Amino acid sequence: MMRRLIGFRTGPGFYDNIGIFQGDAMDLQTRLVHEHEGVKEFLEELIKRECLEPAALGITKKVIAEGIESLTTNQRYVFDNYVVGEFATAKCEKCQSPVLWSEMLEAYDNGGYCAHCWGVRQKLEKE
Repeated sequence: MMRRLIGFRTGPGFYDNIGIFQGDAMDLQTRLVHEHEGVKEFLEELIKRECLEPAALGITKKVIAEGIESLTTNQRYVFDNYVVGEFATAKCEKCQSPVLWSEMLEAYDNGGYCAHCWGVRQKLEKE
């Protein structure tokens, strides 16, 4: 089910996922560390939807149980590239506001829009 293998959905220049993050990607990495509950729910939903490959699945379960700080360098690379880099959206494509963790998978499915902008877009398309 993976559509892309690496990179954040924030545009060019955000493919450096080995611990050196820039701009929006850095904000997303900071949020990963500080917004535990939202991240945990996001990761649990990825597991529930069966979105992850086996290696990424095991690492994601470890993050849920032990925290992101428990990952080795190689595990962190896989997590950053094949979980966060694939499914997380740092900012809405339209309004540039941070996407809530609770809206991340919907943003992934709808092309990178927060719930508000997606609703506006849907309404405009119906008119």
